[in-house]
Amino acid sequence: INLGKLKDYVKANRLKKVVLNYIVTQTDESEIKDLIKLFNKLDVNGDGELTKDEFIKGLKNTKGNAKQLGTIFAKIDFDKSGSISYTEFVSALISKEIYFKEGKLRQAFQLFDKDGDGQITFDELRNILGKECNMAFTDQYWKDLVKVADLNNDGYIDYSEFLQLLGGN
Repeated sequence: INLGKLKDYVKANRLKKVVLNYIVTQTDESEIKDLIKLFNKLDVNGDGELTKDEFIKGLKNTKGNAKQLGTIFAKIDFDKSGSISYTEFVSALISKEIYFKEGKLRQAFQLFDKDGDGQITFDELRNILGKECNMAFTDQYWKDLVKVADLNNDGYIDYSEFLQLLGGN
């Protein structure tokens, strides 16, 4: 496992993580077969979830110590369930070469751009993520989430900003 890749994922903003989670669900298993094998190897009890113990034991040969790996585990556990799902794991390790493809990116953008106007607004994020991820936050939270990717400060995320969000760390 590339510990540096995990650290980069942990540093990524929440919106990028959400988009990567979605893209993973739309990715053909043949493109991520190595990550699937790795996940299955770490999932000692075969329940489809990585516990903190499985994660730390599985990564003991990396340069990370148990405390550092525990912190990484907590940040990969996006839904705060206490375990890392297959989707969360693959999202943290998927390579840019796999997810940064026009078809996948357009599909992900269109998921968030519900009205098809070429812009992702805070309302669209709130309506999608609030329901799908069961995240009930203030309007300001959602506006701040848009600001992360809104490079020209016009109040929404256009496709080029969306691409930059995913292209950066």
